[in-house]
Amino acid sequence: MTWNRFLSAELTVAALVLAGCQTSDVGSVRSAAVYGEDSRRDAYQASDSLSEARALESTVVIVSKHLLGYENPSDLSLQTATHSENASLCEGEAFEDQPAVGFCSGSLIDDDLILTAAHCVPTNADCERSAFVFGYRMAGDGERGTLARDDVYHCRDVVVRNAAVDYAIVHLDRPVVGRAPLPIMPASDLTMDATILLASHPAGLPLKLDDGGVILDLGSGQFFVATVDAIGGSSGGAVLSEGALVGLLISGQTDFVAEGECRVEATYDAGGVDGDAETINYAEQAITALCDENFPSSLCGRSDECGDGVCSGESASECPADCPAAMEGDNLCEPGEEASEDCDMPIPDSWTCLPNYYATGDGCDTGCGAPDPDCSGGGGCATTSSREGWSLVLLLALVIRRRRAKSL
Repeated sequence: MTWNRFLSAELTVAALVLAGCQTSDVGSVRSAAVYGEDSRRDAYQASDSLSEARALESTVVIVSKHLLGYENPSDLSLQTATHSENASLCEGEAFEDQPAVGFCSGSLIDDDLILTAAHCVPTNADCERSAFVFGYRMAGDGERGTLARDDVYHCRDVVVRNAAVDYAIVHLDRPVVGRAPLPIMPASDLTMDATILLASHPAGLPLKLDDGGVILDLGSGQFFVATVDAIGGSSGGAVLSEGALVGLLISGQTDFVAEGECRVEATYDAGGVDGDAETINYAEQAITALCDENFPSSLCGRSDECGDGVCSGESASECPADCPAAMEGDNLCEPGEEASEDCDMPIPDSWTCLPNYYATGDGCDTGCGAPDPDCSGGGGCATTSSREGWSLVLLLALVIRRRRAKSL
């Protein structure tokens, strides 16, 4: 097995060991890059293929919920920086001037369930700090599409999380409006010559579609490998074939390389790196885990019922036993609570760092003009920035891998 095939799990373990100081977005450290010619396209450049049509409606970007503004319910605001600012890019890099706000991707698999990578929601607390946003896309060259309140959902809980294989299923605060879940393709139906599509939010950018990937290895039921183009933030992104969800991206090659004081996207041969490329989980195994939990879902042939202890497809008025009424302080940002702390944690005017560094669970950011709430967790984190912390995570991951290799 290769380094890339196991790095995601090792980073997850390392991040959990250092959880007192960090919460993990492994995708922002290693995910993917560009193989051969860059085939990523914006949503407004989508073809009429079934996979692309379904991806446009079912893909979410995962963001820190306090970056959203609800002043205009039909045109929500986002506090964001450009891709170039976030990634310290050299001039001329792809999508450099587009807004980059998210840290992971995911896809709708039932009316209130999102499938993503486990390292995107490593704890329930991380999930509660997140918003799941549909329709974050470019409407034209230089024009971002608008977002409405029904495009934004929040985390009720994490129903399934498997850190080793790196998948998670998030139960949203309410059923999604006006969007159809993706059908699931059995792993056994995927073939080496299949046409695949990656739909994701690399680096937190507006939705990107890539249909240029080639399958290199079908694996043995947990993972397969393909040359899809993506960078950190694509973690959890949907890989579709014939209009159905077959997998989610979890890890891959190095994203960027330094050129002087700035960075450029790493590029690789169209055939991969010594037969390796991007690691993709088969989605089917996450569905099996969901059904093993007896969760009421059409995916498992089990409908929700009042009194089953799960608020799924019901409202507080219909079934108060399963769905408690909305209340401030429950960390659940529900419609009507937009002005409460459940939805919003305003960024101080004195904050001088990028907005998506404030209270995002990325570790304690210092020297930013105002205290970062991430610094209040104790354990000596108050002087450790997220960048420094990730160096510790990577170092620990190296140690874990070397010990694992010696035991084989």
